[in-house]
Amino acid sequence: GAGNTYTDLHPAVSTLSATGTHTLDITVPFHNVTIAGTPTSFSTSNKETGRMSIVSMAIPNSGHTPSFGSEFKWAGDTEPTWADHTHWLVSMTCFDGSVIGASATGFTV
Repeated sequence: GAGNTYTDLHPAVSTLSATGTHTLDITVPFHNVTIAGTPTSFSTSNKETGRMSIVSMAIPNSGHTPSFGSEFKWAGDTEPTWADHTHWLVSMTCFDGSVIGASATGFTV
């Protein structure tokens, strides 16, 4: 709208098999992650107010649960119980250059 044009409507996707410690670049709009081992912990980079990113996360083994850094502030003030589902969509929004507001929706395929 407003005379603007949109390019790159299908941006590059970060795809990884994760175990250990990983940094999610919040300038990448979509991360496709499979949790491959434990422990798996996530933090973020390139935090700037207003940036948003989505993580599609598969947890094929119930014993391989992720954890997220202290910059993540979860909707409802509680990090999800990752063992409840095998797939998750995690929405991240940077509030002030340091705090990531996050919410997660789980489902089982």
